[in-house]
Amino acid sequence: MVYIFTMFRFAMVLGGLEGGSAFGGMGSSREVMMSVLIEPALLISIMTLSAMTGAGFDITEISRSINSAGAAAISPALLLTGAAFVITMVAENTRVPFDNPDTHLELTMVHEGMLLEYSGKGLAMMELASMLRLTIFMVLLGTMFFPWGTAMTMSFPDLILSMAVMAVKLLAIAFGIALLESTVAKMRVFRMPNMLTASFALSLMAMISLYVL
Repeated sequence: MVYIFTMFRFAMVLGGLEGGSAFGGMGSSREVMMSVLIEPALLISIMTLSAMTGAGFDITEISRSINSAGAAAISPALLLTGAAFVITMVAENTRVPFDNPDTHLELTMVHEGMLLEYSGKGLAMMELASMLRLTIFMVLLGTMFFPWGTAMTMSFPDLILSMAVMAVKLLAIAFGIALLESTVAKMRVFRMPNMLTASFALSLMAMISLYVL
């Protein structure tokens, strides 16, 4: 799963370089710089959930295990790895404060720098892919880190209830992202590694806390 997201970034970087513009190269280089710091935190977050539940790397089993444990599943490890995943999600999807998807200022743009040379159907597909990636990350956050309300059986009432609960979770996460973008300014490019390193440290602390506590 992580490397499917990596293939998305790899294709976007190649697309940014293909145009031959300075902005495309700049955006591609910044995207690669961010990916080096994002992916370890994302991997360790999922590994922490795997170690905490003993469910391996099966997302369904991780969600089922945390859901079955109820409130007992809430622990420092879950909170720390959840915080690391949230930071990773915002950075992975190039949202404020890491990037501003509405800007075209050459000093600040990362993701948009790779799209400047595109228009029409190609640009539409790239924007659709970015929206789909954000939706997938929000669903992962809602099903792995607070999966309560997720259907445990395939019965029709459980599925309907699960869809309603997931819709509420997605709205809550989207509201949180909108609130973050409205209250926090875009950070300087050279400060991004500090924030991403903090995400990695949180996920590492979550893994350590499993064995210390």
